[in-house]
Amino acid sequence: MAASYTLFPKLSNTNYYVWKFNIELLLLVRELWDVVVAVEESQKILIKELKAAKAFWDALKKHHEKSNITNKVSLLRQMPSKRLVSGECMEDHIHEFLSIVDRLRDLSEKVEEHKAVAFLLGTLPDDYNHLISLLEMRSEEDLTLDLVKKKLLQEFKRNMAAEILLKMATKIFVLASQM
Repeated sequence: MAASYTLFPKLSNTNYYVWKFNIELLLLVRELWDVVVAVEESQKILIKELKAAKAFWDALKKHHEKSNITNKVSLLRQMPSKRLVSGECMEDHIHEFLSIVDRLRDLSEKVEEHKAVAFLLGTLPDDYNHLISLLEMRSEEDLTLDLVKKKLLQEFKRNMAAEILLKMATKIFVLASQM
């Protein structure tokens, strides 16, 4: 049973949100709360006196999810500053952005869908202005995070394919001109 907990990194001082997500999935799959949690030595001081997994969970949550104004402001400031640079991976960008949204929601900060969509679109480079304009024409009810993610990923893949074709065409042109 212990081996199954090594499928993802142990809890450290820097990975609480990823660790939390993995543990929640594990507990859901196994339908358990009475589980020995995987934590690094530095985290054991937080739970050493506790006897139940739920108590461990609550103590770690209290320590890592400090719901105060400083944490919320820090995350809210990160949302618009996480700008996608042209050519960077859209999937990674969306994942990073949604991670901030999830962390805000974990801190009981209400992040409405339309605001998350607006912030996400605001992090995109000018290359995406045409797509943003098309998306903005939709009604607020239709403009969901799922739709925006799907459209952004489609556009990113289309741009990557066009870039590859352009590079191939350039190489062919260079080779043809050398003949």
